[in-house]
Amino acid sequence: MFHLTLVSRKHVPPPLPYTIAPIVLLLSLVTPNAYGDINHYNNALLGERASGMGGSYIGISDDVSGLYYNPAGIVYSQDLTLSGAVNTYSLATTTYKNALLSNDYERETSSLLPNFFGMVQPMQSWTFGFSYAVTDSLKLDQDQLFTNLANTTTSDAIINSNFQNDEYKIGPSLAMEINDRLAVGMTLYFYLHQSQIILNQWIGKVATKDQFDDGHTRFEWSNTYIESEESGIEPVLGVMWAPIERLSIGMTLRQPLLFSSEMIQQQSCSSDREEAVGLCALANGTTQAPVLTHIDAKRDLPLHLGLGAAWFYSDKLLLSADLNHFSATSATEFDNTDRDSVTNLALGMEYYLTNSWALRSGLFSNNSNNSKLEGLFTEDIDRIGLSGSITRFTRNSSLTLGLIIEQGSGTASVIEGANQATEFLSTNLFLGSSYKF
Repeated sequence: MFHLTLVSRKHVPPPLPYTIAPIVLLLSLVTPNAYGDINHYNNALLGERASGMGGSYIGISDDVSGLYYNPAGIVYSQDLTLSGAVNTYSLATTTYKNALLSNDYERETSSLLPNFFGMVQPMQSWTFGFSYAVTDSLKLDQDQLFTNLANTTTSDAIINSNFQNDEYKIGPSLAMEINDRLAVGMTLYFYLHQSQIILNQWIGKVATKDQFDDGHTRFEWSNTYIESEESGIEPVLGVMWAPIERLSIGMTLRQPLLFSSEMIQQQSCSSDREEAVGLCALANGTTQAPVLTHIDAKRDLPLHLGLGAAWFYSDKLLLSADLNHFSATSATEFDNTDRDSVTNLALGMEYYLTNSWALRSGLFSNNSNNSKLEGLFTEDIDRIGLSGSITRFTRNSSLTLGLIIEQGSGTASVIEGANQATEFLSTNLFLGSSYKF
């Protein structure tokens, strides 16, 4: 679902002439990047227990969630455990200040999806597991009509767009306990990233007699189709060490390795405008034949190093902290941006009210990797999030209800030569369950 809102504000001079700015902004504000949110790496909290603790789980990982966060930790799972799908409803709003001339612009997205499933099976000196994770997902479907835009000569704008972006990881895990204080593990994920953008846009512009001596509405029409797919593997190496009683330290290393990558772009335009401006840069009834572009270069994906610690203060209270570092990456034909190295922090807490009820909470960061705002239609927003959940236990099962709120502010580059102050807010409600046999 995709919802757009224009919020009236006191007039502020636009960065470009009125005849150009609305046309460019209308497209840039509704078109997501072909790879979803590539300006951040912490786009999903996964698993029933880890989600409630803000993803601070590398030093714990003793249940099904550990298959993703630190496979070494699953050796401490004593029973065959099955995690039912963790279902998440997400609602996110991005606000671009003064983006559309004298208006704020709000882009709202929502989705409901199962984002994690897994199982763990202890087998003598080894522990085996298998998991499925959706680490990024975004679906937009928008049909929008803009009329009478203030301070412009644009009469009407019609935009029809559909965007789908999904990143999947699925694969086995294996862990072994070296001794009473040390364990190692590995997960080998098959990695698949798919996206599709379909955009149809019509812009009408009122031409005055002084300008064109005819007074009729001129138009610009464009149609854009982009489809991309990446596939490969992502090995995850994990270590768990307990140097002293009640303290555990975990470390992970992961690196996506792409085997294939393909992007297909097709665009066609037509314009009845007198001047060659706007998206098509065509004039006088010119029509551009469909142009098909094929790209098979691969993105440069970051090396991810994770370090976490957990302190089992008592039988009722558990505290945890994680640091996740992502290396800098270089621009390629797929992503023409040199991206910064990023370090994110997560803190978590778990408290058992009784043997049947537990509370969890977490604090986490999701920092931007694009501080230089390289490239058009990009954002630089450092985010911070809070999470909380309540869990009900029975003898062989658990049921968790939780909430995740993430917010941030920064700048966005949605039009060349001018940046917009931008705010982000998302709310995620999740429901998860697990079973022991």
